[in-house]
Amino acid sequence: MDQNKIEAIQGNSKFKSYLCPYCQKFLMKGDVRRLKMTCPHCQRLIDADEDELLSINNSDEKQIR
Repeated sequence: MDQNKIEAIQGNSKFKSYLCPYCQKFLMKGDVRRLKMTCPHCQRLIDADEDELLSINNSDEKQIR
């Protein structure tokens, strides 16, 4: 029964992956409106709302393709 709960949590489609706009490393998975934190990888301050973070991530994906 515990396995079913774990699979449901891992498969939550409402969660988005957030990357640091400076070093492009993974920050966290979740659903936030505004993000204020320092990146644990590059130690830079991130102060952005969800639209800014997602537009940064989407533009990077387009450049890779």
